[in-house]
Amino acid sequence: MLDTITLTTEALEAAHYAIIEEQLQLRTGVQMATGEEKYARYVATMAVPATGAHLRFTIDTAKWIKKPGEKQPYRVPGIKSLRIEGSIHKAMHGHNVYGGPVEPQEAIAWLVALAASMLSCPLPDIEQWYVRRLDVAESFDLGSLDNVRGWIRAKSLVVYPRRIVHFWGDNGFITEGTTTTLRAYAKGIQFHAEGGYKALLQCRDAGYAFEVARIADRVLRCEVEIKPPLLEKLPEEGRADKITRDWLERVYDGGWRKLLRPIDRDTRMVHTAVEVEKRLRDCLPDDDRRVLSLYMVWCTLAVRGEAWYRRHVDGRTWRKQRRELEAASISWESTNVLTIDCPGSLQHFFPGLAADQRLTTVLPLLERSTA
Repeated sequence: MLDTITLTTEALEAAHYAIIEEQLQLRTGVQMATGEEKYARYVATMAVPATGAHLRFTIDTAKWIKKPGEKQPYRVPGIKSLRIEGSIHKAMHGHNVYGGPVEPQEAIAWLVALAASMLSCPLPDIEQWYVRRLDVAESFDLGSLDNVRGWIRAKSLVVYPRRIVHFWGDNGFITEGTTTTLRAYAKGIQFHAEGGYKALLQCRDAGYAFEVARIADRVLRCEVEIKPPLLEKLPEEGRADKITRDWLERVYDGGWRKLLRPIDRDTRMVHTAVEVEKRLRDCLPDDDRRVLSLYMVWCTLAVRGEAWYRRHVDGRTWRKQRRELEAASISWESTNVLTIDCPGSLQHFFPGLAADQRLTTVLPLLERSTA
């Protein structure tokens, strides 16, 4: 599903800029010591008539360009651009719990048409718009809020060598990178904290709002925020009409696979004390000494977590042990040794596009969305 997006264009005519500027607020930045104007832009946040979701409109009166090898961009005055920022999902449906758009070009064209209606000004076709941020999100029904929190707690026991991961207790986590930022969180907690139920009551009936809130309480939401360095590598440097659903799905799945490193095997993974011992003996039938050694490694991982264990063994030893455990389809996440584990049915859950728990419904647009 597509959610938060930032679009920019320089293709407006002077008369169109004048129409839009009258509806925005002028903000300037001045260097007090010299009186030099550092920036000037027109900004306003407007509510979508049908859903109450907010879109932010900005007209920049200059362009900032960074040359290769230079750290600081320089300002080129006189080059105007219009920027639209907001959640396509919320603008369409009044919430982003599930059912958002999946076809990028259709969704972007819809958003541009909505913006033109709100601004009472014609806007260019999507061929003249560039995407500077796009969030791809998926919602997974894990059955209850406790299950969602349990899955998040299990992820806190894992070491992530390529990323710094920040956890918000058992409510969610985030990891920021140069090209993408990944988030996973309990949607119900965020939905209620931000007044999602009350917002829905303004545009939909109470029954619908209650149903969305009920679903939100069971949902794990996983997002990949795609940033300019990755978008600019696309054809035409991220032009809106060049972005495809297939590419977005590859970025989403690839990002989560790289972070969570799921073990894709036909053999069922085991994670309980009795099952792990049996699996090791099946895989190493003539080596009781190695079975006991790996079993003790697994017990340590289950009790203290991967981060603690890796601080006490050298890297070569850990890599060998990890390969052997993974080859036997043995997991040390959410084991029955710990009291903070998530349900066994979610032990092998991976928030990918093929997950059974993924909510695949695509909601129809509200008839009043472009009013």
